[in-house]
Amino acid sequence: MVHFILGVHCHQPVGNFDFVFENAHNNSYFPFLQILSEYPQIKCVLHYSGILFDWIKIHKPQTFELIKSLVQTNQLELMSGGFYEPILTTIPPEDQMGQIQMLNQYIEKEFKSIPAGLWLTERIWEPHLPKILYSSGIKYITVDDNHLKQSGIPSEELFNYFITEELAYPINVFPISEKLRYLIPFKDPEETIQYLKEINEQKDNQIIVLADDGEKFGDWPGTYDWVYNKGWLKKFFQLLIDNSHWLNLTTFSDVLNIHPPKGKVYMATSSYEEMMGWALPTSTALKYKIEKRVFETHPSVMQFYRGGFWRNFLSKYQESNRMYSKMQLISQKINAMNDSEKKAEVLKELWQGQCNCAYWHGEFGGLYLSHLRTAIYKHLIIAEQLSDQVLKTQFPSIVQRDYDSDGFDEILCSNNEINVYFSKIGGQIIELDIIERAFNITDTFTRQEEPYHLTLIESQKKHNNNSSSSNGIDSIHDIQKKHDKDILKHLIYDPYPKHSLIDHFFVKNIDIDSFRSYNYQELGDFVQGIYQSDITTSNGNHEIILTRRGVIDNLGSNCTIELKKVITIKNSQLDISYQLKNLSDLNIDCKLGIEYNFSVLAGDAEDRYYFSDKEIDDKRARSYGLLQNIKTIGLRDDYQKLSIQLDFNENLNVFRLPVETVSQSVDSYELIYQSSCILPLWDIHLNPNENKIIRFNLKISTHF
Repeated sequence: MVHFILGVHCHQPVGNFDFVFENAHNNSYFPFLQILSEYPQIKCVLHYSGILFDWIKIHKPQTFELIKSLVQTNQLELMSGGFYEPILTTIPPEDQMGQIQMLNQYIEKEFKSIPAGLWLTERIWEPHLPKILYSSGIKYITVDDNHLKQSGIPSEELFNYFITEELAYPINVFPISEKLRYLIPFKDPEETIQYLKEINEQKDNQIIVLADDGEKFGDWPGTYDWVYNKGWLKKFFQLLIDNSHWLNLTTFSDVLNIHPPKGKVYMATSSYEEMMGWALPTSTALKYKIEKRVFETHPSVMQFYRGGFWRNFLSKYQESNRMYSKMQLISQKINAMNDSEKKAEVLKELWQGQCNCAYWHGEFGGLYLSHLRTAIYKHLIIAEQLSDQVLKTQFPSIVQRDYDSDGFDEILCSNNEINVYFSKIGGQIIELDIIERAFNITDTFTRQEEPYHLTLIESQKKHNNNSSSSNGIDSIHDIQKKHDKDILKHLIYDPYPKHSLIDHFFVKNIDIDSFRSYNYQELGDFVQGIYQSDITTSNGNHEIILTRRGVIDNLGSNCTIELKKVITIKNSQLDISYQLKNLSDLNIDCKLGIEYNFSVLAGDAEDRYYFSDKEIDDKRARSYGLLQNIKTIGLRDDYQKLSIQLDFNENLNVFRLPVETVSQSVDSYELIYQSSCILPLWDIHLNPNENKIIRFNLKISTHF
């Protein structure tokens, strides 16, 4: 007898578009449940994130009631998890416990069922988890069979479940079959039945689990026609029933009640195999992928071949680390609060800001999607605002601390209208939040090489059409991607983080095309140089003083120059002055460019556009070009009702250009607008020991 557990995990990110929820529901969630209800002999385990439960209850009450009925008839077992689908290992213990209990209580209230199991987000395991899980009432979790293989469990012993513990807090562990993940639903159902028969012939009372994304049953490209129109799911269910004399369709809880665990196991930090490859730095990930092909021919060795560690996404992508650091900072503040009526409301905002999807990037989506990052920042900013109200935080405030753990103190400035965070690396603005709109207008993306860019280049700009095999369809990892013929022109990699207040020194004849492609010489060492900081208070306003004594390549001679910038924050305005002093014995002739990167989310939308004191032919936020002899430039977002404006004390030439990334979606390569880069340019001529002062200001408005 083979005990087969069929599990389905469904989730949509915080901040995802409503039409994405709608399509996934209509293509996958509802038709799967509807057909399941027609086969009462089939038992299934279901995990929905709290985000998805909330959406379905509001928008699709008939589906919500269908889930209730299937639970009541014991055809469905519901699993818990973190309510807003966080990576549990990267959020504070208080939030881990709180998010799990929130979904536990939701399931008990709405479905009259007490969940025994937990869906581990992205199957990301770390050894300290059992204590939190056990203390939250969880009896079992699912992980990939790969987790156990790496702990030395032979493949033939994986058709069982195991037990692990931390400090005598036990948790049962069910391995998910990698083989079934690639068979179901992409191959004919007979192939799955044949595989299960082979397992049955090896030994009696084998346990095998398929627990995987529910979206693969209809919402992934090509799967709706295959799973429903061509009848894959009904055929699969019928074959399971027809073979029930040797194939027991069961649930995790039923197995726990009947069968003891195989034994004790201790698992290293792990996730599914693909995730551990994605977490590696790109150069290493490419080597990992190549070498993996060699080890795949040696299964006994392959089980010990592993990639990286999920937390390395926080070092691979500084955008991920920025959100993570802000989340940790706010969590510490909220969880230090005394119990109050407001705390639950504040925690709900914080926990939404912990949704995992925007914190990492694999083969598509995730961190590259600006609307998902925007949603994370929105909930974190609101959580901080609410906590400040409860804690009666006095503004303006300024704190120096290494909040992102990069070895340097950041300067965190806040008042009732904006947050401005400065880094001493480059003396730059790394975050600028508009409190009233809960929006980080400096949230952009630093472009870097991805392993799939090599695949795109090797495709030689040819359009690919999806293809399918004769006995099934391609999985989401095998689909050939469509792309625009000109997309290769946009494969640009940034040599420095795309922050704001970035200090460039150029040759006098720098042009916008050279700047866009990084085909120019950076004369100074200021872009990533370390600035000294000082903070003073004048007329009740904080002044941040950032100073660097650096070197400029002046026609082959190194000239020392001191750059001091003073930023005075007045409500929603930054008054900025630069003082340049030539400390060399030579004349210095060059251009100074101060780079800004602002995001308005939609580069081509009519309600997001540039404005200036002179006419602009193409006003789109995605537009590209040179504006000459202007004193004002800004970006306006009529949708969010906000604008950001730079005013100079002299006429300047200004480059404007989009920051766009090339990334994959499930079926194509996409060019995604991330932000608009604004680069005003000053002519600099300094005699020995001469000073030059530049003044301008940055204004934020939410009142039109």
